[in-house]
Amino acid sequence: MDYQISMQEVMDNLISFKERLLAGFKEKKTDQRKYKALVNRSTGKIRFAQKMSAFEPHISGITGRKDEPGDLLEIYLTVSKGENGGHFEALNKQGQPIKRGDITPYAQRVLNEMVTILNAKAKFFKRDLGEMLIEEVILDDLSSIQLTPQEVQIEDLPGWMGSLNRIDAEKILSGRPLGTYLFRFGDEIALLSTFHFAEENFLSVYPYLITVVEEDDKISDILLLQTNKGWVCYHDDPDLKDPSYQFFSSLPDLLVTLKTKASTPLSY
Repeated sequence: MDYQISMQEVMDNLISFKERLLAGFKEKKTDQRKYKALVNRSTGKIRFAQKMSAFEPHISGITGRKDEPGDLLEIYLTVSKGENGGHFEALNKQGQPIKRGDITPYAQRVLNEMVTILNAKAKFFKRDLGEMLIEEVILDDLSSIQLTPQEVQIEDLPGWMGSLNRIDAEKILSGRPLGTYLFRFGDEIALLSTFHFAEENFLSVYPYLITVVEEDDKISDILLLQTNKGWVCYHDDPDLKDPSYQFFSSLPDLLVTLKTKASTPLSY
């Protein structure tokens, strides 16, 4: 079975995890294992080591500079016992989900996609693994994981507003013509919901919101999901495999179906 990812950082993190295991730094086979790591708050790139003291500032392949201590967040990649041999999560050092604001939305997306791929691969191992760990087995061969580049990034489209909250989005759109819209990152509720969508559907899922002016100056949000199957509008059914969902290979293709509601991107 082939698995699709949308960002190179996801593959880099899987390779880094595999290298850690190959170096002999694997946890004992217990019902729950924790792998300590540092994640770049901006890029989502992970560095594993046997001990945190073994970490030294590393050279970023993108910026060419050393990471400062403030660039990095200590996290755990955990593996717990599951129906199919293991369940993966990325947690902060307190053992809780990583908080919005601790890392950028892009980095959060990288971590979510990495965890989704690990859980998707773990789903198919129901047999006894003997002395092997589920993480060793599923990372042994990464050739089934393919990078699918996105031709059009939402950040490059007209109307993109980044980490704008709902209140500010309403202020900006207030008084604008019917059909005016803007794009923004998914809020806390959207992120929490799509984490569960990813777990249940074994998909990489990342949320964005299109906020649009409707009739009578009403301002509404439409939840857009970027997945490794394509782009889709969410309509209150967490089963993304339901045939009522139509996936599109690009966001512009999806926007065509919303043209009667969202017709004009915000411009100044």
